[in-house]
Order: sequence, then C-alpha cells, then structure tokens
Amino acid sequence: MELLRNCVLRMGDSDWSLNFKRGILSAFQNSMDSLDMDTEVTETDVSGKCPTTYRIKQEGWQTVKVKKTKDLVSCSNRHGFQTSAQATIYSIPSSVQSLPLLKSTQDCDQDISTEGRIESTVCHEIHFFRPFSKGNNGAMTEVIQQLKFVVKKRGGQPITDSVTKRESMLYHHYTTETKTSNKKDVAINRLTKLCTSTKDGITAETPKLFSELVYALKELNSNDLTEVYEQSQMVSFCVDNSERVKKFYSDAVPMIGTTAAVKQIAKLILNNEITGRMAEIWLSSLSLIQNPSKEMLSEIAKLMDLREGTRVYLPASVMVNTYCKENRNCENIAEIEAIINKLQQAVGSTCIVTESNYLEVITSLRAIGNIEYADRLVSTVNACIQKKTNEMEIRVAAVEAYRRMSCGADRNNLMILYRDDSEDSEIRIAAYIQMMKCPTDNILSQIKDTLAKEEVNQVGSFVWTHLTNLMETSLVHKQNIQRILEDEVLKKEFDLDKRKFSRNYEWSYFSERMNAGAGLESNLVWSQKSFVPRSAMVNLTVDLFGHSVNLFELGGRVEGLEKILIENFGPKGSFGAKQDLAPEQKLSRDIDFNKVSRISEKLDKTEDELKGSVFMRMFGNEISYYNTKQSSDNNIESKPFNFLDLFMNLANEQEFSQKMSKMLLDSSIIVPTVTGLPLNLKVIATSTIDLNAKGKMDFRSPQKSIVLEGAISPSGAVKVSSTMSIDAFVTKSGLKMISNFHTSTSVTAKFELDKNQEMTMLLDIPKEKSEILEVKSQFFIVHAGTEKEQQMIAKNRITKKSCSGATIARVTGVEFCLDMSLSGDLQKTDAPHFPLTGPARFALVVFKRDTHTSYKFEFKNIMNKNKAQIMMMYDTPGSKVMRKTGFNFEIDHENQKMEMSMVSPWKTAQFEGDLQNKAKRKGMLATVSVDSKKLYQAEAFVAITESKSATTYKPKIEIIRPDLDPIVLAGDIVYRPGKVMTSKLVLTGAMEKPVSLDLSVRFTKTQYGMTATILHSKDQKYTADINLELNEKAKRKVYKPRIILAVPGKEFINFYGTIDFNEKKGKVMRYDIILDKVLKQPIKLKGESSILVKGRRNIYKGKVYFVGPQKITTRVRYLYDKKLRATTTSVKLDYNFQKMFKGLKDSLQFSSKLLKKTQKSLQRIGFDSNLKSARFADYNNQIKLKIDHRPNSKVDADLTVDYGKTYMSKVNKHRLSILTATKYNINKKKGAGVVNYNVTFKLPSEKLDSYISGTHKYSKTEVKSNLHLRYDNKKAADVSLSLMDQSKKYFKYSGDVALKFTGRHIQLSGSAVEKDKEYNTKMSIQHQEGHTSTFSAAYSFPDNERREIDSSLNIDQQPPVTLSGSALMNIRKPEGTLKVKVGKEFYVVSGQGSFDGDSFVTGQGKIAYPSRQITIDTEGGLKKDEYSGKIDVNWDARDKQDLNRVVVEGFLRNNTVEDFTVSSRIMFPGHDLSARINHFSKDKLDTSVSVGWNKDDAVSVAVKFDKDIRKYRRRIEGSLALTTPWKQMQEFEIGANHEENKKKMEYGATLTWNKGQTAAFQYESKLPIDKLDIDMKLSLKTPLPQVGNPTLKLQSTISDDLIKQQGIMKVTWGTDQFFEVETNGDSMYRGITRKLNRNVGVLTSFDGYKVITLNWTHSDNLEKFLSKAIYIIDGTKYEYVLNMNHVMDGWSIENKGLFDIISPRDSLKINWSHLNKDKDLETIIDTKWSKGQEFHAKATANIEDFPNRKYTANLEMRIPSAELSHLIVGLEHEDKTGYIKTKGKIIANRENIGTVTLNFARQLGSTDFDVRMSSKYMRDFVIDCNTRHAHLPMTGLLKIQWKPLKNIVLDGSIHYTNIGTLDSKLELTTPFQQARRVVLTATHKMDRLDWIAESELEFAPMRKVSAAVRYNIGLEKLVRLEITTPFPQFQKMSTGAYFKFITQPSHWENKVDFEIVPVVGQITAVTTWQYNTKTKGTFRLDTPFRTIPSCLPRWRVRWFWERETLNYF
Repeated sequence: MELLRNCVLRMGDSDWSLNFKRGILSAFQNSMDSLDMDTEVTETDVSGKCPTTYRIKQEGWQTVKVKKTKDLVSCSNRHGFQTSAQATIYSIPSSVQSLPLLKSTQDCDQDISTEGRIESTVCHEIHFFRPFSKGNNGAMTEVIQQLKFVVKKRGGQPITDSVTKRESMLYHHYTTETKTSNKKDVAINRLTKLCTSTKDGITAETPKLFSELVYALKELNSNDLTEVYEQSQMVSFCVDNSERVKKFYSDAVPMIGTTAAVKQIAKLILNNEITGRMAEIWLSSLSLIQNPSKEMLSEIAKLMDLREGTRVYLPASVMVNTYCKENRNCENIAEIEAIINKLQQAVGSTCIVTESNYLEVITSLRAIGNIEYADRLVSTVNACIQKKTNEMEIRVAAVEAYRRMSCGADRNNLMILYRDDSEDSEIRIAAYIQMMKCPTDNILSQIKDTLAKEEVNQVGSFVWTHLTNLMETSLVHKQNIQRILEDEVLKKEFDLDKRKFSRNYEWSYFSERMNAGAGLESNLVWSQKSFVPRSAMVNLTVDLFGHSVNLFELGGRVEGLEKILIENFGPKGSFGAKQDLAPEQKLSRDIDFNKVSRISEKLDKTEDELKGSVFMRMFGNEISYYNTKQSSDNNIESKPFNFLDLFMNLANEQEFSQKMSKMLLDSSIIVPTVTGLPLNLKVIATSTIDLNAKGKMDFRSPQKSIVLEGAISPSGAVKVSSTMSIDAFVTKSGLKMISNFHTSTSVTAKFELDKNQEMTMLLDIPKEKSEILEVKSQFFIVHAGTEKEQQMIAKNRITKKSCSGATIARVTGVEFCLDMSLSGDLQKTDAPHFPLTGPARFALVVFKRDTHTSYKFEFKNIMNKNKAQIMMMYDTPGSKVMRKTGFNFEIDHENQKMEMSMVSPWKTAQFEGDLQNKAKRKGMLATVSVDSKKLYQAEAFVAITESKSATTYKPKIEIIRPDLDPIVLAGDIVYRPGKVMTSKLVLTGAMEKPVSLDLSVRFTKTQYGMTATILHSKDQKYTADINLELNEKAKRKVYKPRIILAVPGKEFINFYGTIDFNEKKGKVMRYDIILDKVLKQPIKLKGESSILVKGRRNIYKGKVYFVGPQKITTRVRYLYDKKLRATTTSVKLDYNFQKMFKGLKDSLQFSSKLLKKTQKSLQRIGFDSNLKSARFADYNNQIKLKIDHRPNSKVDADLTVDYGKTYMSKVNKHRLSILTATKYNINKKKGAGVVNYNVTFKLPSEKLDSYISGTHKYSKTEVKSNLHLRYDNKKAADVSLSLMDQSKKYFKYSGDVALKFTGRHIQLSGSAVEKDKEYNTKMSIQHQEGHTSTFSAAYSFPDNERREIDSSLNIDQQPPVTLSGSALMNIRKPEGTLKVKVGKEFYVVSGQGSFDGDSFVTGQGKIAYPSRQITIDTEGGLKKDEYSGKIDVNWDARDKQDLNRVVVEGFLRNNTVEDFTVSSRIMFPGHDLSARINHFSKDKLDTSVSVGWNKDDAVSVAVKFDKDIRKYRRRIEGSLALTTPWKQMQEFEIGANHEENKKKMEYGATLTWNKGQTAAFQYESKLPIDKLDIDMKLSLKTPLPQVGNPTLKLQSTISDDLIKQQGIMKVTWGTDQFFEVETNGDSMYRGITRKLNRNVGVLTSFDGYKVITLNWTHSDNLEKFLSKAIYIIDGTKYEYVLNMNHVMDGWSIENKGLFDIISPRDSLKINWSHLNKDKDLETIIDTKWSKGQEFHAKATANIEDFPNRKYTANLEMRIPSAELSHLIVGLEHEDKTGYIKTKGKIIANRENIGTVTLNFARQLGSTDFDVRMSSKYMRDFVIDCNTRHAHLPMTGLLKIQWKPLKNIVLDGSIHYTNIGTLDSKLELTTPFQQARRVVLTATHKMDRLDWIAESELEFAPMRKVSAAVRYNIGLEKLVRLEITTPFPQFQKMSTGAYFKFITQPSHWENKVDFEIVPVVGQITAVTTWQYNTKTKGTFRLDTPFRTIPSCLPRWRVRWFWERETLNYF
C-alpha cells in the first residue's frame, strides 16, 4: 500500500519548491505489502499515477534490496501543456496515457533495513526524444536522484500546526506571471536592428529579431511599453524604413499577452489610434491569452462601452471563461460581474430587439454561450426564446446560449420548445441539441416518446440520425450518453433523404490501445418553410492521451435565399424559360417548381430578404461572428456589373503589398522528473513575409493583341527554436536547436499575342542575386542563462560549394550556386538520424552573369493549303553573348518540297527533300547540310512486277555517308500463291561482311514448311527448317512434323516424329516424338490412346512412355470405363528420376468407382477411391462418400477420408470424417422454401471437432439465412443474411449481412428504393461495434434532358466524401457538373458546349480542387472542307501562364479515303510535339508521316507504292523513307521493284542512308524457271570503289536424261575485274560400274590465272579404281593418275595402290600397301620424287587381351635428310582396372631424342594422372592431373609445365544435391596475354516449377559468353535456350520450345521461337492440336520479314465419315 498519499502545504511555499519536495517524498515511496514477494501496484507520486513493479533483488541479514520500476508511458495525470489550445481532461483505461513523444524509463533501487527503514534510494530516469533518434542515440535527458540515510537523532517535543490545505503527491502544473524587468532598451534595440536590416527586404535574421522583440516586450510594464510604442511611431526613429518598423511593432502587440499589452490595446483603441483591420486583429488575439488576469478583464470591460463595443463581446466572454476555469467561484469577482452585467443589459430583461440593437443582442447571446458560469442569465435567455416576435436567428442564438451552462441550469423550457410541433423545425432542433448536452433517463424518455409521435419529418429525421450516431459513436466525451442509449430501440419511420431533410452526421474513431482518436460532426438543418437548408455546422475534435481538444467549429445560417433562386431561376427569372412554357416544366437543375408552388401555397406570402451569418469557434470558444447586417449601415447603391469597366481597370497597372510578422507557435510540454523539477520541451516558431506585386492585363482589343504584364517580389523568413531543458528555477540546463528558412526573389514577365498568331513572351530576373532558398540549423548547450554553440559530429563533415559553371552561364546568362554543409557520418550506428547529427546549411542562389534585359521567346505558326510553317525562337536581348536559338520548318505542298532550318550560337543546319512518284518507280532523294556543307544523301526505291503465277518485289536502299562506305540493302522477293514464297536479301556496308537472308516458305497440300538461311560469312551460317508432312488415306491420317535449327558448326534443335490417327478399328492414336540436340541425350515421347464404344458403355484406355535425359523415364497407363450406373477409373504411374534426383523413383496407383442408384423416393450415390504410393506412403489415402437424397425432404451425406501408412486399417488414427444432414421443403408454385442443415467435422489427429448448423428460408419477397459455427473448445461464430423485396409500383429492396465472433461484430446493410423519376440506394458497414462506414446515392431525371446524381461516402476513420452532379442532355448546348467534397476540400469538374447545328462544336470545361484550378477549352468540326480541332488545358488557371498549359490541336483534310492529310500538335511546358500524315492512294500509294518534338527534333517516314498489273505482265515498285534528327540516322530510305512478263522477270531493291550512301540490287531471270534450263543475271550497285557495281550471270542446261550438262557463270566487279567459268561433261552408271567425264574452263582477270582448263575421267567397280586428270594453267600442264586395288574379308583388309603426279618441273610417285588381321597390323608407304628423293615408312602394331590389356606399336621411317635419316617411334601401353601405364620414345639416327611416360591410378574417392616428357632439346614437360570426389564438392586439377614459372593450370569443382541442383566452376590460368584467366561456371537449379541450367565463360576482363537453358518436364513441357556474347555480330541468340496439355491429353499446344540479335528477328511457330470426336489444329508462323509477317494454316478433321476440310489463311 502507498505510504504517502497527500502532502501538506505551508503558507509561503512556492509551487516549484512544493514540487521539489514531492520529488523527495516520492523517493521514499514504497507500496509493497510485504518484503517477502514481488508486487505490482498502481502508485501515485510526482511522476503521476503509474503502474509500478517492485522486484526483490537481494535479501540480506540486515537489508533487503528492492528495485522499483515505473511504466511512464502508462502514467496518467502527468504531462502539462502551456499553449493557447484548451482541452478537456478525460480518463479511459489504456496502456498509453502519456504523450509518446518521449521514451522515458524510471528505475529506483531501494535498500530497506529489516527494521523497515529505508537506508538509501537511488532513482535513475532517462527521457529520450523519439523523433530522429537511432537506438540510444539522440536528444536525451538523464536524471539521477540519490538519498542516503545518514544519522538518527532523537527529536524534541513536536510542535503541531494547523493544517490549512492538503494536496496530492501529483506534480502541480502552474503558470508563472511574466515578471517585468528593464528590457526597454532591449526592445528599442531590436526595433532599431529591424529598421536597418530590413531596409532592402526580409533577411534570414528577421524572424529572430522579431521573436526577441516580442519576448522583450513581454517583460515591460505599462509605462515602458507605452514609451516603446511612442518611439516606434516617430518618423525620426527610422527615417528610411519607418512604416515597416511600425508594422513590426503592431504585429508584435497581439503576441505579448501580458496585462501591460492588454492595457495598451484598450488605450489605443479607445483613443482611435488603432482602427479598422488592425483593431480587429488585436481584439481577436485576446481570445488566445492563456492566463488572463483581473486587470486585463477590467481593461476589456472599458471597451465594451464603446459605440462599436460589440466587437469586444466575444473576446471578453472567452477571457472570462478562461479565467473562471482556473479560479472557481469567479462570478463574485467585480471585473467578471461587470462584463456579465454588460451582456445582460445588452439583451435586456424582455429581449426587445429592433434594427438598432439587433447586432448587440445577438452578439451578446453568442458571448453568453462562451461562458460556462452563466447560469444566472437563464431568465434573460428564456425571454429571447419565448418572444416569438423576434426573428428566428435571435431565438436560435438564445437557445444556443445554453451550450456551456452547467447541467444544473433549468432546461425545462427547452423540452417544452422541442415538443411543440407548432414551432419551426430549426428552433426545435436547436433545443434538442442543447438538451442532449446534459441527457438524463427522463430527458431521453421524453425525447423517445416525442420521436414516436413526431409528424414533422425535418425534426424526426435529425433526432433519429443524431441518436443513431450517439449509439455508435467513438468519441470519449459522448460515452456516457452512449451507455444510456445502449438498450434503446428506435423506429426508423422518417424519410432520411439528405437532400431534403435535416440530419446529423458523425465520423469518429478512438483507439483505446493508443489512447488517441478523433471525431468529425456536422449538422444540416432545414426549415419546413424552405426548400433549401437553413443552417449547417461542422466540428472537429481530437482526443489525445487523456486530453480532448475541440480544434474548431465552423457554422453558418442563411435566410431568404429562396427569393433569389426564384428570381433568377424561376419561370420569370433571368435564367428561366420563356413565358409560354408549361408551368409544370422544370426550369432549373436543382429546383422542381411544381413542388415550390405547392410549398408557397402553404407558407406566408411575405418574402424574406436575404440574411446570413457565419461563426467560427476554436477550442470551444466562439471567437468570430459575422452577420450581413453588419454592413447595412454602409450600404452603397450598387451599380450593374460592366465588363468594359473591368477590362479598363485591368489595363491600368495595379499594385499589391503585404508585410506581416507572426509568432506561429509558442508552446511547451512540461514533463515532471523524479526530482520534482520539470523537463520542458518548448517550440517557438516565428515568420516574417514581405510580398510586393504589380501588373496589368490588356484585353481591350483582343482582335489586335492581348498583353499581360506583371512583376512579383516575394521574400520571407521563418525561424523555429526547439528546446529540451531541465528548469531548476535558479538555473536552467538543456539542449537548443534553431532552424532558419529564408528566401528573397523577384521575377518580371510580359506576354503578347498579336492578330497574326505571333506570340512573344519576355521573362526577367531583375535582381543581380536571387536567394532561392537558404536553410540553416544550429545547436546550443543552454546553461545558467548562457548559450554555447555546439558542432556535434564534426568528423567527416560534408561541405560542398559549387556553381553551374561557365557553360550554363553562357547558355542561360545566369549561374546557379549551391552551398551545402552537413555531417558526413549519417550512417553511423552510434549517432542519431539527421538533423540531430549536427549543424547543417543549405543555400541555393542565382546570380545574373550577363547584361540581358530579358529572356525572349517567339513562336509563329502558319497552316494553309499551299504552305505550312512553324517557327520558334529564343534570345536574350541586350546580352553580351549571342544566344539566338530556334528553328523554322516549311513544307511546300505544290512543289513537293520540304525545308527545315535550325540556328544556334554553335551550328546551323539545313534540310531539303525531293519526292519521286513515277508509275513504275517510287523513291526519295534527300540532302542535309550543316554550316552550309552537304553531309548526307539518301536514295531508296522499289520495283514491283506481277504475273499470273507470281509477284516479284525488288527493293533497294542506299545511304551515302561522308568518309564511310555506303550502306546497301538489296534483294528480291517472289511470291507464288498456293505454292511457295522465296526471298533473298543482301545487306552490305553496314557490317564488315555482307549479310544475306534466304527464305523459302512452302504451302502445298501435302507439305507445309519454311526454310531460312542467314549467311554472315562462310563460317557464320544460321539455318532453320520447319516442316509438316501430311499423308491421308481412308480412315487414316499420318502427320510427320520436323523442326531443325542450326548455328555455325552444329545443330542445336532437331525435333521430329510421327502422329498416326487410325479409325479402322475404333479410334486409335499413336504417336512417337523425339527432341534431339537440346541435351546430350534425346528426349522421347511415345504413346497410344484409344476409344471403344459398346452401346451405352464407353471405354477409354491408353499408355504413355517418356524417356528423358540421364535415363529418366515415366510410364503412364490408364483405363476409364463408363457404364450406365457405374464408372470405374484406373491409373498407374511409374517414374524414375534417380539419375537426376537421388532416390526419386516411385510407383503410383489410383483407382475409383462411382455408383448411382435412382428411385422415385430415394437417390443414392456412392463413391470409393484409393491412392497408393510405393515411396511416399504418408500420402496414401482412401475416400468413401455416401449420399442419400429424398426429394423435397432430406439429404444425408457421409464422407470419410483415411490417409497415412495405415490408411487401410479399421482403427486408423488419421481419419477425417464429415457428416451432414439437411432437411428442406421447397414450394415451387409459391416460390418459397426452407432449408435446415447440420455439418460435423472430426479429425482426431489434429484435435478438430467442429459443428455447423444453419437455416435458410426464402420466398418471393424475403430471404433469411443464419449459420452457427462451433469450433476450438466451444468457441463460436454466427453469420446471418436477410434480404427483402417490398416492391410495389416501384422497386424497393433492402438487406443486411452480419458476422459475429469473439470480440467482433461486423454488419453490412443496404437498401435500394425507386421513386417517381428517382432512384435511391444506401449501404452501411459496421467494421466493429461503434465503427461504421456508410454510402448513399440518389439518381433522378426530372425531365427528358436533365440528369442528377447525389452520393455520399462516410468511411470509418476517413474524411467524408460527397459527390453530386448534373447533366443537361441537350445536343445543341450540353452541359454537366460533377462536385466531390472530401472532408473540407472540394473537387469540381464541369463542362459545357455548343453545337452550331452544322458541323462545328465548341466546349469549355473546368476542374477545380484545393490547390489548383484547371480549365479546358475545346473546339472542332468542319470548316471549308477541312476538319480542325483544338484542346487548350491550363492547370493553374488562376495564374494565366503558359508555364502551366497544354494545347492539343489537329487538322484533317479528307477529300476521299484515298486522299487526305492529318496533322496534330501538342504543346506543354517546355515541349512542343507535332505530327503530320499525308496520304494519297487513288492510283498509287504516296503516304508520309512526320513527328516533331523539342522545337528542332523531328522524325518523318514516307511510303510510296505503285503497281501496273496486266494480263501478261506486271510491275510493282515501292519505297520507305525515314528522316530523323539523330546524327547516325538522319536519313534512311529503302525501295524495291518487281517486273515480270512471259519471258523474263526482274527484282530490284535500293537502300539509301546518310550523305547519299546508296546500295542497289537487281535480279533478272528467264521464264519459266527450270532447273534443267537456267538463265539469270544478278547485279549490285554499291558506294564502295573497290567493289564497284558487281554482276553475276548464270546459264546452265542439262539433257532430259540427265547425262549431259553444259553451263557458264560470269562474275564482274570493280574496274575490269571478272571471273568466268564454263563447264561440260557426261556420266554413265551400269550396276556397280561407274564412268565419269568432266571438262571445266576458267577465264579471269588475275595475273597468272588468265586461262585455266581441267579434264577429269574416272572409272571403278568397287574393287579396282582408276582416275586421271589433266590441269592446265596459262599453258602449264599438270597430270595425276590414281590406280588402287581394295579387298575386304570380314575384319581383314588388304589395300595397295599407286598415286602418280606429273608436273613440268617435278614428279611424285607413291606406292602403298596395308594389311590388318585380328591382332596384327602392318602398313608400308614408299614415296619417290624429283632427283631420286625417296621416303620409306613402315608401321606395325600388336594387341594382347590377357591377363592385362597390352598394346605395342612401332613406326620406322627413312628420310632423305642428312640431319635425320632414320627415325623410330615406339609405343607401349598396359592397363587394368584402376591402373594405366603408357610409355613412348623417339630414336633418331640411333640416338634417343625423347621419352614420354603416362601413369594413371584410380582409388575410391580420388584419381591421379601424370605425364612426363623428356628430351635433349628442351626442358622436361610435365602434366599433372588429379580429382577428389569422395565428398562434395568434388574437385579436379590439371597442370601443364614446360618451364619454371611457365604453367597452364586448369582447376575445377562441382557440387550437386540429390534434388538435382548443381553448382560448378572451371578456371584456366595461363602465361599467355590473350588468355591470362578463363573462367567457366555452370549451375543447375529449380526455379518454382522450372529447372534452369546456366553457364558463363569469361575469357577476358568484362568479356563474357553466357548461356542459359530453362526446361520443365511436367505436364507443361518447356525448353528455352538463351546465349549472349560480347560480339556485335552475334549479341544474343534466344530459342525455345513449349508444350502443354490444355485440358486433357487429347488437347495440347506447342510453341517454338528463334531469334539471333542483330542478325535475325524473332521467328515464332505455334501449333495447337485437339482430337476427340473432332480433330482440329492450327499452325501459326510469325517472322520478322515484312513480306511474310505471319503464316497461319488451320486444319480440322471430323469423324463419322464426314468430308475432311482443310482451310488455309
């Protein structure tokens, strides 16, 4: 129990000393009942009311050590606040009771003697500032209190004293009156500094000086303050800046808040020295004084006697209320009584209100409402309420005067007023609201009775919504009312249409865990005398940690608005309809005047004048009230609005100036420490702004010009001072941080638009130095009144000073400079976060570096039929540096020319283009000049030739570049419909070697396919062959697909197979498919499936066998037997993946049986299944299901699932049982039914025992459903559903869904109602009790043209959202408006338009939201046979600047579909985008497209196409031209042509690129083309001098019997360079005898090879061979003879022969013989050549197999050389298991030249291998190799050494797992520069369901070749290969195949794609296949080739002898 509860005060004790004593006493506090056990209690001491834990640390003989710990965050009654915000204290259970801004801990160690005396206590408290802290680093205050028992003395006789006052141990928060001191000189000094420092504008130090001025003035007495004021008003005090100094002083006075300041305010206002707006500001500041004194109240009372004293009523009442909160029984104080008496006199005892005293009475009533202690004014207030002759606003204000009166005040008159239904609904609702301030059971009972009888819907709807919101509120201060209303039931019998009826809105949220929340409340009140709302208010309250703060309340009232609406929108109004319209027609968007007329009949005919008022309350205090009557005394006769006067005023220069200084924030948070001294967190924010602006807008002659001109000079500064300190009252210590923000800029601008649409804009920065932003922070240690600046973390400080430099200055004329300094160790773990790391500074300044007077922007735009021109220019007039930059773009439509020029200080450029469009040739020629020098030329053309059988295209594109070879693309494309399409294109000049593409696509009846070849060089060939053969017979079809893909050197995909469909016996499909080359081993898929039909029985069976890499296999067999009442299924799956994944092998068996038994009274279904796995027994399962169904009565179901290893056992522990019982009764005639159901779940192994029961009822008008769930040891949940249909003439639906479970109640309800021409819907959702979100919407259509919608969304814990909109569906003048309100913010979208009835439309739109207003102007339509359109969007319409503007415009000339022009343009800040399309296609195609951006950047594309097709000839030609702004691609054009007749055909292509670089291709061929008779010619044109214009001519004829042939081929190139070949010959084949004869002649331009002839004859019978050849080169003869005999008998071979070569200078004769038997081999070769030279070689070998394998071999050679005449090479080899030994030697001239030995040994887990080479000519050569594979990772090493330090080392490792993952690495190091280090890595891993194999070869730094294969062998088969290299010619290759069963094995699809970058674009082939009773499939081929972008054949086969169809697309 607590030892100390209260402390006794002694007269004279100060507040701070008492708190200090509380701290000492708190140290003695110990609330343990016993020292034998730990204790947890709630303890009250100086720290607050806190949860406290006592733990016994140690028990000794003499003392017990106890540790006391407090949870300070959970302490209540702890924090204090010094701020103008006023709060109400509340208490609620929560773990967070204190502001969590600080992380505080408190621990006390107490030593307690066994006698019960505290020997010592040490308390340690840490307060850690959470923001910007990191760990335990940040702003921290540490407090240590230590008390120790010193001595025990016997005291004298105690003296008792009377106890005058007792107080609790809680810290006492108090306010100290500011002490006056002699700070007059300081104040004058600060004013003097402000005078001098702000002469040229606001500086960064201005806020600091202003705040110091305020604090100095706070300490002055009245006389000193008056003296300072008088000096500040003297002109001589600040001669050059006197007005600004006066403004500083007048801004400071409202911030002082002292008695002296209030006296000065009263005095100056009484003397009329301060009037107008400044007086209003001074008086308003009185409401924010935190601690008013009696002297202040006395001074304010004097102001209430002024003529305009009503302005003082509200602030005076606020001060009275604030004073009385701290001083109880204040009503007896004379100053308070004087103010209240003044208010009572103003109202009067009888409350007689006239025009003269109207404002005084109503202001007095509202001031009474501010005072909590105003109960004695009840009679005065009642007099105003009861006097019905008073205006309604007076009576309502009198009712609201009760808002702060105590609950003891008599409110019976309010109940009478509320229950009087003859009173207006407005005052009745006001009375109800005030009664609910103090609700009791009696009051609520009377309200409920009245509500039940209520006939006025306005009152009923408001009360009902208010009570409903109270039942669900989360606001803390309304919880007492909520508890009273918990059991109340309200009947919803009122129309709640929020558009017509009064209602209360509330959104609230409160978190007990965080002890924080907020509430937003609003009242919308209507009067039954009006069809518009009468009053509205909105209130925001925040609850934080025991303090409830009413932040603000805004409200207003309006009366007489109906008259204005009728006068303006009524039948006779300004915006109404004509007089002859029917009276029932609706004339306004929001008003139905039929209803208005009916309302008017019931109301008095007197029309109220417009009256209105608004008020604002802060912290519950009404501080501002405005009434329209306040300006009635100064009425000036209003003049009609005149736009001309407005424009005249705007044309004159207007000036605006605003200077203001303000203390934005001055607040403190007081936190008591364990010592009783306060920890003070104080924040002071001061701002000073100075804004000067001037400008004019001249719209007087918009047809001639529009001029906008203005200047703005903003400057300002903000200072924020934050302090964390311990205040010991005689000294202070702490940490202080000061942050400064400053800016000072100036900008002038002028905009002019003349009648020629030429726009000029001038911008300037007049200041030589513009301070954009300066931010600075400083840190200080505060101690004993002094401040010492701290550098904090000074190490590694970042300091950066940089400017944009001379380049930016040269381009723009200004220089941007950045000065930044901050701590560098921002990432230190032992430091706080920025900005607490230390002082920081950031400054951004702009300096003017040139003499220019402005930035000038010019724009010109001309568009007509003959010419199009766009000009944009930028310049800086008056500058020293030439900056003129821009471009001019012109198009001459008549002469088909285009010019574009660009100018800049650095470069000029000119573009000229000519277009060609002849009948048989289409092309373009273009040039580009830079600085008057021609740089680029491009030409492109295409020729097209058509015949009956084919169409030929011959494109050619040539681009000429300076100093580079031209780029040429040429070729031909031949298309034969229904047969084949062939293409050959060659690209030269772009790469080092030509690139050719040969493509052939076949599409015959029996074959579909494609062959493509890309040839980059002889060894860079890429091919793709895709083919499908189809063989159809009676009832049988066989398909043979084949796909072969190859890259240089090898094939990497070979896919082939057979698919056989046979219907001779049933329906059988057999397939055998192989995928090879992808992996080391082929992948095979083989299978068979069949369908057998026997009457009503269908049998499906099949088998599938799959073989994959590493011998993985899968076998599937299935059987499906479907009978009338039974269905059985059997599937067996065997798979073996052990080679890939260790142990992954299994056999799965599945079987099932389904039985159906149907009778009239009973339907029974039984299902049994069994799944068994040989390897994974835990997944074995057995399922049994039984269902009994008695129609329209009952359904019972029993499901049992056994699983696990013992799943077949009767006592299996793993058993899931589900038992259901359902009873139902359905009446189909009545459309009604009832269903009752129960479900039980049991799973003993998981302790699952759940039960579900429910009921479902439905009828034609109602649906109800309930569900109850019991689970987890009697836990329960309930779900209910209710739907109702109450529709009659109109529909009416409603419903709700509810979910209840532990701790939550979620409910969703909604309704939809139809009325006459109106639809309403409402929906609400309760997330949990007290938290509801609602949505409502209404849609109406008052007439045929108008549509209206209103909706609102109130989401729990979110601001409310309302949406309203209307639309006028008038085709001539449509309009629409959409308004959205989110919280307080409005979002509006509106639009209107007009249609002239012919073909031109205009429209305007507006989008507005809090920070921006967007306007949209549109126009478009047909004028003079031309369509045009424009959209102009300004998203900051208030500024009227093009910087926030987007313009989109377009133009269309459409003579016909074949002749049109389209252009468009988009302008937005900093960008100008344009596009244009010209199209002509009547007798030829001529189309161009251009796109421009960023002023001088444009891309254009032109396409031309012409054809002349006749019966026996055709001509086709076309071109594609491209121009861009990019240097390497400024011009590009490709052209092609084709021409064909009966005798020949021609193809051509042209490629033109930069600088006129052109490449052309031409092909001619004799027709018809026959492989036995060929006559063709191929010619090329290139820009390469060394190549010239090469030609190829080819002629060949072959006899019909293919025996004789002759032909000629001639190639020419360069200058007189040629190569010609002529051949002829014949051949004879008879049995095994062959005879051949061939003659070849060659003529060339190469010296030494002018004439070449060759004659060759050959004959053989497979045993005897004779071959002769004669070869003559320029008269020199060469001859060879080959004579050979060859005999083979089993393994024995005998071969011998003679080879003789004769030449003019030499001869060669070779004799050889070879004989090999089972174990012996002998070969002898003798060679002789000129001058008796001879060579002899003999090789012998012997093989032995037992007991070990031994091999011996010898080679002996005799050589005609003195140095080496005799050579013998010997080899011996022996091996057995795990052992190899090999030795070789070389003997030359009987001397041992070298020896090689090889040894190999293998043991368990290791392998060793070495090679040694020794020779007399070199150092020993050694190879060592070993592997270690006993454990993972396995490693291997290969080392080759031939000199010391000359090594080649190959080191590798591999690691894999049983599941198939692999990680390997191979590294090669050599001494060679080209291959210092080569690394190969490879991985294999699983990615989701796919396997990925990746490899990477790094052969040089940053040069890698990588390959990746992704595959999936599941149901969806996937194989994908990607290779990337660093070589430009072969950057990337990507190919893959994908196969997937879509629904079942009879329906599948596959996809294959291939791509090589940059050689071949992506080629994709997709095949789908489906077979059942119908078989169909598709094959799609997509290529990058423009001539054949895609090929899509489809086929479909129908069974039952229907005719097969084949469709090709």
